[in-house]
Amino acid sequence: MLAAASDPSVRTVVRSSAVTVDVGADRWTDDGWVDISEDLLPEGQVECDSFRTIHRTCKVRLSRGLDWGKDRLRLRMRLTSAEGTFEVPVGVFLLSTPSARAGESPTTFEVEGYDLLEVLDQPHGAAVVAAAGTGYLASARTLIEAAGLQVTFADEQADRLLGQDRVWPLDQRTTTLQIVNELLAAVGFRKLHIGANGTARSQPLTPLSERGTEWVYDASAVDTTVGEFRTGMFDFFDVPNRLVAVSDDPEAGLSAVTLNNVSDGPTSQDGRGRVITAVERFEAADAAALEAQAADRFDELSNVAEEFSLQVSPNPTHFYRDVVRLVDPDLGASVKCVVRRFTLPLDGSDMQLELRAVR
Repeated sequence: MLAAASDPSVRTVVRSSAVTVDVGADRWTDDGWVDISEDLLPEGQVECDSFRTIHRTCKVRLSRGLDWGKDRLRLRMRLTSAEGTFEVPVGVFLLSTPSARAGESPTTFEVEGYDLLEVLDQPHGAAVVAAAGTGYLASARTLIEAAGLQVTFADEQADRLLGQDRVWPLDQRTTTLQIVNELLAAVGFRKLHIGANGTARSQPLTPLSERGTEWVYDASAVDTTVGEFRTGMFDFFDVPNRLVAVSDDPEAGLSAVTLNNVSDGPTSQDGRGRVITAVERFEAADAAALEAQAADRFDELSNVAEEFSLQVSPNPTHFYRDVVRLVDPDLGASVKCVVRRFTLPLDGSDMQLELRAVR
């Protein structure tokens, strides 16, 4: 989540019974961001799916033409209640070619936008060599900045030096983003994502089960922001409860990492009455990176048993892989969850959350 989510005053506004939602827009120019909010109609939505290639997308309607395919659009959302007000950006987007509505004056344009990972999710168009003796993070930074993006790594000191050249031959199927994410994974960093103001970001992998809760959605609370329509799905018949992670470089000398869920929850070996093993390979600079990737992957594989869908009042502080707690007696749930996907309407109506339980 954005830093604002931890502010008690922000939480108070989001949970208020009467909230006014306003949306603004800025266009990037050589002189910086220019406000074009008067040209943005309060229609459309922002959507984020933390597990797809391009995490964040938008659909907007504008009353002016832009340089489609080049201009960058930043969307902002402001919430106001009797208790206060706050504003946060909800994404920076590249805009596709729009459609126009006939018979309108002035003409309005309906257009989809994609977060700035789209800049990197293109065939690289050349062979790439990360030379021995250079850092994995440093090599990733070079590729990201060469594409015109700014980047922030949460822990530069965690970088490791390549022991030998790492080569990606010219291949139409290999994107710059794939190369960057492979470099990040090799030192135990999360896949690249784009922050609220358009900066590329990554940080060391931390198992979801070890992360703190950033928001609580309590359907039983008197002042709940959770809507009436909620569903839960429980399906874990073939969920792995054992993972064997091995290095994809047999000469690296890294021992396999084996993770077991023996007794924690219904997907465990005790809960299922059998061992369900997954074997996966990872590129890793050292044993610590292999262990981090294995732990993150085991989280992903073993926590698909419980999924929830619910509507909540607008909460623009959500961003990427947020961890929340859902309390819902009707669904028998009091569980930590990762936000897999959300849809945030720009007209201030309720947003949709898709959650996955984290055990």
